[in-house]
Formats: sequence, C-alpha cells, structure tokens
Amino acid sequence: MEENDTLKSCSDTCPEGCYAPEKCYEKSECSRSYVIRIEGEEMIKADGAITTSYTEVLDKSEFIAPNSCFFKSGKTYTWHVKACCDAKGKSCGPESTWTFITNTAPELMSPYDEDWNGPKNIGGTIIEGISSSLKWCKIEDSDTYQETIIGDEKVNRPLSYKALLYHSEDDLCYEQLYSTKECPPIILAPDFSRKELLPPDEFLDTYNFFFTKDTTYAWKISACEDTYGENCTDYSQLWRFETGEWKLVVFLNNPDDDSETPLSLPITLAWDSSGANSYNYKLYGVSSGKTQARSITFNDAQLSLDTVYRWSIQPCSDYESEECEDLWGGPWYFKTTGGQPNLISPTGNNVSIPTKFDWQEVGGAKSYVFKIFGGGLNKEIPTEETTISLDYPDLKQEVNYTWQVKTCAKTEGKVCGSYSNPQTFKTFKLEVPHLSYPKNNENFFTYQKSHILDWEQTEGGDFYEYEVNFTNVSDKETNQNCKSENIVPQEITENTNSVFLNLTCLGDYQWKIRSCLDKDCQETSDWGNYNFSFVQGEEPSGTGGIVPCGRTEDDAKTPWNEREDCQIKHIFLLMRNIIDFVLWTLAPLAIGILVLGTGLMFYFSIRFQDSLFLTRIKLVWKAAGIGYGILFLSWIVLNLFLGIIGFQVGIFGNWWQTGF
Repeated sequence: MEENDTLKSCSDTCPEGCYAPEKCYEKSECSRSYVIRIEGEEMIKADGAITTSYTEVLDKSEFIAPNSCFFKSGKTYTWHVKACCDAKGKSCGPESTWTFITNTAPELMSPYDEDWNGPKNIGGTIIEGISSSLKWCKIEDSDTYQETIIGDEKVNRPLSYKALLYHSEDDLCYEQLYSTKECPPIILAPDFSRKELLPPDEFLDTYNFFFTKDTTYAWKISACEDTYGENCTDYSQLWRFETGEWKLVVFLNNPDDDSETPLSLPITLAWDSSGANSYNYKLYGVSSGKTQARSITFNDAQLSLDTVYRWSIQPCSDYESEECEDLWGGPWYFKTTGGQPNLISPTGNNVSIPTKFDWQEVGGAKSYVFKIFGGGLNKEIPTEETTISLDYPDLKQEVNYTWQVKTCAKTEGKVCGSYSNPQTFKTFKLEVPHLSYPKNNENFFTYQKSHILDWEQTEGGDFYEYEVNFTNVSDKETNQNCKSENIVPQEITENTNSVFLNLTCLGDYQWKIRSCLDKDCQETSDWGNYNFSFVQGEEPSGTGGIVPCGRTEDDAKTPWNEREDCQIKHIFLLMRNIIDFVLWTLAPLAIGILVLGTGLMFYFSIRFQDSLFLTRIKLVWKAAGIGYGILFLSWIVLNLFLGIIGFQVGIFGNWWQTGF
C-alpha cells in the first residue's frame, strides 16, 4: 500500500481535529477499534469450543465474555490490548499487557443477568412463567477438589454447594424456611439414596416452593470441598432475575376427593400450586384461615366421626395471603372414620367353642371395641384386628349371647363411634366321643403287645375324661387278686384321642368317656358307655419263656400262669426253667456237636495211627458225661426239693395248687 493511500485511509478513519492521522491510535478518542488477546487456562468460546488463546476485535474499550462460563474459576489469565485506527482492527499500535486471577466462586449460566456488576439492578432479565432451575458453570480443578470416579471417568469437582436465595427487591429471606434475620444457606449435596456421587450443577425448585409470579429474585452460590457444605469458596456475586405473570392453579394432593371411603384421624389436607407463596383455606363448618404451608392437619378434637366434610384452597402470590387469585381450588370432599362395622359371624344356633368373631373392616379405623353379654358374661375388649376369639370360661355350652362392635379413630379403643346393631347366637352342646378301637363289646387279647383305646375327636373337645371299671372276673383268671369289687375306677383327663391301658386281669370291663371344654372338665358332653373284654388268646404268639411271671401273655403249654405277679416262689421256677433249658435244649445240641467233633478226631486218629487222639476222645466224653450228670442230678434234686416243700412240678403233680 502507497503512503498516500495509507494517509488517506487514516484520515478517513480518524475524526476531524486529530493530529498525525498516521498515528491516530495514540490518542484514545481517535481510535476506531481495539484488539484483545487473552491467554491462560481453558476458555470456552461461544460455540462451545475449548481454547487457551482467544482474540477478538472490539468497537469500544470493553470486553464482555461470549458466555458466562468463558473463564474457569480460580485461574490466572494474561490479556493484551492494542488500539487501532481501522474499525476492523488494522493499523494498530503496540500492545499493553495485564494479568488477573478469577474468583474461585462458581459463575452464572441461567437465568442470565446482563448487568453483572449491578448490586440492585435487574438487568432486563424476565422469566416468562416460573423459573424452576438455577444453573452455574461446572468447576473442574485438581488442585482444590479430590478425585471422584464416575464410571470410567475421573473428575475433580466440588462435593456440595451452598446457595443463598432472596425474594423481592429488598432481598428478603424466605420466612417459611428461616426463623432468624440472617438467611442460612441451602446445602446442595449428592443424594446417596439414588447412588449420586456428585451434586447437580443447578438448583431445582422441584416442588415449586421458592418461585412465584411477578416477583424479583436474587441468588448467589458457593462451591465446597466436602458433602457437608464446609471448606467452601467465596460466594459469587448476587445474580438477579424477574418472573412474569401467570395464573395460579391449585392441585389436590391428599386426601382423594372421595365422600364415601372413610379416613383415619388425624387428617392432613395437602395441595400444590406452582408459584404460590401463601394460601387461604376453608374447611366448611370447622375452620378457615391463612397459611404459607401446603398442608394443614385436623385431629379428633376438631372433626366428628363418620362425617363428610368439604374444603377449598385459594392460592396467593404474596406471603400475607392478600394478593390472591379469584378462583378457589375445590371444593373437595372427605369422610372421617367411625362408622358402624357390619358383623359377619357367628350367628344362629349350635356355635362351637372356642368361637371366632368376625366383622367387616372399616376404612381408617385404628382399633375396635368388641362387646359381648349373656349368660352372666358382660365384657368389652379393645382390639386392632377385625377378628377376636373367645373360649371357656368366657363362653359356656347352650347359652344365648349377644355381641356388638364399634369403630375407633385411635388405638386401644379410644375416640370411638357408636356400637353396631346387636347380633345373637347360641353355643353348642359337646358331642359324645365315638370309639374307633376297639368297637363296643370287642376283645383285647393277652398276646397283644399293647392295649390302646382310640376315639374320634369331637368338635370343640380339646380335653377328654375317661373311666375304666372292671365289672366281671373271667372264670379263666387264676390270679386271686383279680376281683371286680377291688378294682378302683380310673378318671383321667387327656388332651389326646387315645390312651394306653395296662390290663392284667381277665374279664369284662366298662369304658366311659366324655368330651370337655377345659382341662378340669367343668363343661362336658354326656357320657358315652362302651364295653370290652380282656381274654386269653387261643393261639398265643409265643411261648411263656424262661421268666415264669409278670408277663402280659399266658403260655397255655405250661402248667402255670405267666401273667401272675412275680413272687418268691417264682425264683425256684425260674431256676427250674433255666436248668430245663440247659438240660433239654442246650445239652442235646452240645452232645450233637461233641459227636461230630469226636468223630472227626477218631477219623484222624485211625488215618495217622495216633493213639493220642483216642485218649483225648475218652477225656472229652468223660467230662461231658460228668457235666450232664451234674445237670440231671440238679434237676432231680430241685424237683425233689419242690415236692418236699409242697410244690408238685411236672411228674409230681399240679404243683401250682399249693402255695407257700
């Protein structure tokens, strides 16, 4: 470019009166543009790209970052500026250089405040509708924050934030949150129940609690190193925004609009309204007033039982319930508990004992009071169930009873409605038990291992009383102690359906049994009378054995009765049985074995021509003969002894007819 062209250009670009047009940048009022260059940590450009060096041509001596997250918090940056004669950043003078450090506080994202430096100015930002989210720039700094691993990513981020919120142009605290003049911060921490490791980089007004229509708000934020809102940065500057105008509408939360289903007490009326800060409420016929809460509770002192109520809510944008909508929410309806329950059972006649009482559940009931009377019984029982059982001695047989139930709004039968209509029933008479084994007039045999009486259980009969009488002695009974007049009847109460009998005397027995409601058999059925006999079996299952007494079965092959109780005389019979067993059972077996053994010895003595074998055979038979002779002599002596003292055993006659 030639000099004349350059001068002309400078002359064109510099205002009139400026000296040395070719150096118009030396006089600030003559500069037409500026070039700024910034270097340092990461910077985020308007298109979201990340850079470490940023250059821009400015038309005035002021730089406004292209977005609020352009600079990172707590970092050092260097910036250079030069003045230019050309409006497009050409024909510039030398650069000036400065350095600055950004504050460690988070920077604003939305809602955006154009006037960053105005402490009270709104900056023209108006949110049409409710602002449900306040957002700020993400902070990433490995020098300040500990490492957190999220999936495969490692980050160094704040673990919590502190937010300060104000409303109105006077920066007032939220009265429903704070009781002091100072506004404590709201701690924004991770929700570990949702497995969050980091807090969100925004403040969510999830329940529309903080923001309302046509209101000025201010807020600032601080980042913290831990999850408790401690070790935090300075607060950011105070950001501001306004909300627009919209209609406040109330939505019902609890209870459902239902005039039929009863509810328990106390009853909490709850609602929601986006942007409302206070409310007027009406519970018709009970209460009306103002509240900043979104719920109100009424208890049994204010509400009647088994009653339908109507209520309405008017939303207001201010905190004094004065700037309110013309339209009320509702009316909605609810019904309190306490109505009379429907009785289900028992009813009618022949109701068994124990008796289960059952009635229909009443919505919202915390408890019930059960009432029963009749037959000398008059009782009220609180319960939290819809069933109750009664047994003896409360209930007795063949008695008419009347019962009722009332519903209560509190536990332990307190704050109750009226009793239901009465319902009557009559209790049953216990049935007589029926024998299963043996049948009536059947026999028990001596060879049976056990003598067990079985009967069918009766409804309501948890206990049984039985009695066994020995009525007639069998002509085959030899035991002189078995006399019917000497048998004492047994009376035993059992909570089972069988009993073991220790029968010893042959003859006839009478068996009586009845059902009992209680273990003392105060409430019983009629007696059931049955008969059975205890007889000697015609085909015994085995022999009498060595023991000659105290057995349950008599061996017909022996001349004595093994069923007799053991006495001194049976000692001699026991000795005789043992000798009989050895002499006539074991001895023949031993002789047979001895014959076989000596035969083999004789065979080998002939084959090997060994005379020693013959000598041994003679000695063995000599010893066997002596032993057998001793046994036989003992048997003879014992029988002679029994005969001398009055016994007649076997060859000596019927010895059992003679006693000591």
